[in-house]
Amino acid sequence: MRQTFEERYPGLNPATYAALVAWWEQNDARGYGTAALWPDLSGHGNDLVQATAANQPSIVGTVGGVAGRIRSSDGTDDFLTQRDLASVTLTAAASGSNGIQVADSVHLDQGTGAFTLSCKRNLASYIVAAILMEKHDGTTGYRLSTVVTTGYLKLEINDTTYTSNAAPAITGNTEHEFTVTASPGVTNTTVTFYCDGIIVGTAQTATNETTTDNAVSFYAMGTDAIRTAGIDKGNIVYNRALTAAQVLSLYTTGEVDPSDKWGAFNVYVSDFSAGVDGWTSIRMTAAGNIDGIGGQDNNLRGTLSGGANSHILNKVVSSTRFTDTASTARLRLYIYIPSANAAVDGFAISRGTNWLTGYSYTESGSGCATDVWIEVDVDNSLFNGTLTVYVLDGTNYNTVNADGDLIYVRAVIVDQKGATLALEPIGIRSDAWYDSSTNALDASYPAAGCTPTPDPAPNFNLTGSFTYWEWLKPSDGQPAADQVLFAKGEYATPNYGYSLKLKTTGKLEAIVSSNGTTATGKITDSAIYADGVQTSFNMVAVAYDASAQTVTFYNNGSPVASSNLGGGGPPASIKDVYRKFTLGASSVPLLYYAGSKGGGGLMSRALSAAETQRIFLIDAPTYGLL
Repeated sequence: MRQTFEERYPGLNPATYAALVAWWEQNDARGYGTAALWPDLSGHGNDLVQATAANQPSIVGTVGGVAGRIRSSDGTDDFLTQRDLASVTLTAAASGSNGIQVADSVHLDQGTGAFTLSCKRNLASYIVAAILMEKHDGTTGYRLSTVVTTGYLKLEINDTTYTSNAAPAITGNTEHEFTVTASPGVTNTTVTFYCDGIIVGTAQTATNETTTDNAVSFYAMGTDAIRTAGIDKGNIVYNRALTAAQVLSLYTTGEVDPSDKWGAFNVYVSDFSAGVDGWTSIRMTAAGNIDGIGGQDNNLRGTLSGGANSHILNKVVSSTRFTDTASTARLRLYIYIPSANAAVDGFAISRGTNWLTGYSYTESGSGCATDVWIEVDVDNSLFNGTLTVYVLDGTNYNTVNADGDLIYVRAVIVDQKGATLALEPIGIRSDAWYDSSTNALDASYPAAGCTPTPDPAPNFNLTGSFTYWEWLKPSDGQPAADQVLFAKGEYATPNYGYSLKLKTTGKLEAIVSSNGTTATGKITDSAIYADGVQTSFNMVAVAYDASAQTVTFYNNGSPVASSNLGGGGPPASIKDVYRKFTLGASSVPLLYYAGSKGGGGLMSRALSAAETQRIFLIDAPTYGLL
């Protein structure tokens, strides 16, 4: 009769048994090639499958009359991974049904502006008339689809059709990411089509489109009347045209940049035509609807008062779309300084507690240009919801009496960067598809012909303490290239998660990243493995304690000294990056492990040294030790 984990390892802390995430035993490695399976014995169903056709489980000896089996990795392309991540599978319906639906929202209307549509699909054939995404009422709106017989990509904007004029080099029953950007110009609109981050075609029309705004729902994999067959793993809408580099980043990392998944554009657009538009002033008198300044009307004017002191124009930009204390935004505005001023010849701009580098004009004796509108346009700026314009007198803002001097502001726009709709796999539930953007535009499934499959292994999505242990016999203790022992993440920004790596020096490196962009963690001070072929198994373990912000390595149950990585020591939490948990490679996959793998496990708790040693002592006879 099979032992439970508690029966196999008695005497551990009761909290340890409750923290078991996954447990794999070497004798349970079964199957061959891509059908191979390493079942999880924890009861959570976190089975691992062979990703490529690899070596079959091999016999490593007989213990107690039972032949022991281990998994062998060749270091080229084989590794173990959790099952496919979340997805939604739909069957075809020519009528009487609908696609995945998001209720009508202004955040999905594009007006006459630029926009981006991106989706991840797996279709039986791409040479069909498959509707991928749409918000179209038959006359007005946008629709992305594939073209029957050619496989071209097609975007309809209102009643105008754009096609890629080339088909992506793809085949059916394979997963691909399709992206299209629409960029209105001075006279016409340019549409660019991408497949898996690479441009496959562009198209233009002679004139720009009229508004695409309508009052109908958004649909993925169909319309309000039909349902497209296939697998849906994501739908993202931006109300701007991504650059080619951003589209490639979206495909390779799942993000345009680490902070660009949330919120929407046009958080604030100034309107001084009827007044000050909510701006306040300190030691200034603010007035709106000021015309004829540098050829521009509807400006905000500040008239200084209060003597030698600071003079401020201030606006609190309040929006629920600012989800963090410092969100990433784009800030645009114009400043006008009259040459007739007695003292004021400059300005500085703050967005909360952070100054905008390059837009503080404090040069002694010179200040900035006068009698012209000075454009301020800063992208990727941290912004906490407060915009402040400070008036300067050349070298400072409070040393000269500048009563009566003037400053003008116009065309202030604050755009928070991010998708207006982000239906990502992490949001798939059995009853709804949750929108990752702060607009909370959750999607509903059609009543029939739709099977949502949530994340099959959410237990791997650790953000706090953990312990991982594994019995290993590397083919080379100091390999020519680094090899990953386990990972939930990759070795590139912004998807560092948590992982353990065997270095070329024979040392072990553990990464625990709190933001996905910085490789923080620990590395052992000395080599765990000697150079060359290893002739016996050993048990390595790594324990991350989030509360204490420590990482402890173990070799055969004994602690190993370590030092912080160059990016810094262990943080207080881990970012849950949307990547599969893998053994023997990174989640990408890269950096394949070569050698033998015995049993091991994962805990959502930092085991003590005594507990780690106990697991080692119980398992050691199985691997010919003790």
